[in-house]
Amino acid sequence: MKKIIKRNSGFSLIELLIVIAIIGVLSVLAFSMFTGVLHNSRKKADEHQALVIQKAVISYMLQSQDFKLQNLLYDGYTLPQSMDGKLSSELVYALQSTITCTIDGKNLEIYPILSPKSGASPSTTCYAPFWSTSNGGQYKGYKIEVLSNEVNCHVTPVTNADEAKVYVN
Repeated sequence: MKKIIKRNSGFSLIELLIVIAIIGVLSVLAFSMFTGVLHNSRKKADEHQALVIQKAVISYMLQSQDFKLQNLLYDGYTLPQSMDGKLSSELVYALQSTITCTIDGKNLEIYPILSPKSGASPSTTCYAPFWSTSNGGQYKGYKIEVLSNEVNCHVTPVTNADEAKVYVN
């Protein structure tokens, strides 16, 4: 009698489908976790950028003694009477330029406090927020609250473009 030798090499179709399903579930979980980490890192970058802008505003206030942001003259442009209610991007642009202010009748030049990230000329795009989501949520700019009596400033990223202004108290 001849013995028939059966070779069971390979996997059955059901085993392969189960492995593919498990790999698919794991890849979906990994992708969603990676997307969450990416969104959180962009949010953190915007919050850090807000702190940099905040420190620049406070530095300007201390150097120029202009606590209400009324004497901002940069690159030959004078901003109207006060920055109160103006777009925060205008202030960010001004802080990247050489600012001329008058203290006790003397002209004082304040060199750029914020440096453009690209190393080129001043621009509002280099300080634009990064964070956005697929469902439409994103930061539109920064709300800058200047507390002139306390010589302090609070900068927060905002999702509403109408709030991305400078408020002087």
